[in-house]
Amino acid sequence: MSSSTAATSAPCPNCLSGYILPGEPSGEMVKAVNGSPEAYFSSKHTKPSSEAGKKKAIVLLTDIFGLPLVNCKILADAFNERVGVDVYVPDLFAGGPPVTLEEITPYQKDLPGEKLTWTNKLLFGMKFLTIIPSYLPNRPKYGNARAEAFIRRLKEEKGYTDIGAVGYCYGGHMSAYVATLDLVKTAIIAHPAAVPATMVEAIKVPTLWQIPEEDEYTTVPVRKETQAILKKKEGIPYEFTEYKGTRHGFAARPNLGIPHIKEAYENALTESVEWFKKML
Repeated sequence: MSSSTAATSAPCPNCLSGYILPGEPSGEMVKAVNGSPEAYFSSKHTKPSSEAGKKKAIVLLTDIFGLPLVNCKILADAFNERVGVDVYVPDLFAGGPPVTLEEITPYQKDLPGEKLTWTNKLLFGMKFLTIIPSYLPNRPKYGNARAEAFIRRLKEEKGYTDIGAVGYCYGGHMSAYVATLDLVKTAIIAHPAAVPATMVEAIKVPTLWQIPEEDEYTTVPVRKETQAILKKKEGIPYEFTEYKGTRHGFAARPNLGIPHIKEAYENALTESVEWFKKML
């Protein structure tokens, strides 16, 4: 993760692939804050705060498939039920995620070491060319601005005192970004899109990193550099968990038909829940 790592890197094949989680969302779409599109809101299991004067929430920052893919809503409901605070999923794409899961299914690989054939690599490249027009206005820098604006307005308009962020893939980059601001109390960063070293150096709050065994963005040198930077941050706790036998996307779009991937997904969710209970 050199400081020159481009935060606007094009999505990798595994960024644009995955599976649909089972279940039906129990929340609702709401106009959460002024100036932003509708967000998903999960509050069925919200409990009164045990700390006087505290009002807490989690903001879940999605992968590149955005709100149309039900997975983010299923995850939001799980956090609401297990952490007991309001959970919001903002629209990071102004109503238009650049791609759908169905378009990319042929390029899915589940296990470390699996490779696309040259034919599929070519087809993926051709497919990516078709989504460039919709991807360009949704590059990470624009997602960062939308995430920041949403969280800032959520605190101003709804009166939340403590907000935790959790982001997956594309949203993982956003989660790292908001961790550099005075907006969130803690952040979870799951198999993120490229996070430059300068951003890691600027992180101000406790972070939990969930990294697969094989990932185009968090290669072995990148994760070593990331941890070296985090270790130097006195008084700012962090955890860095590597999930063996997994690839990019396992915590948000897992193939639950593969037992060890199902276990990794469930363990990552439990780890995230416990992190929020401790840090939020």
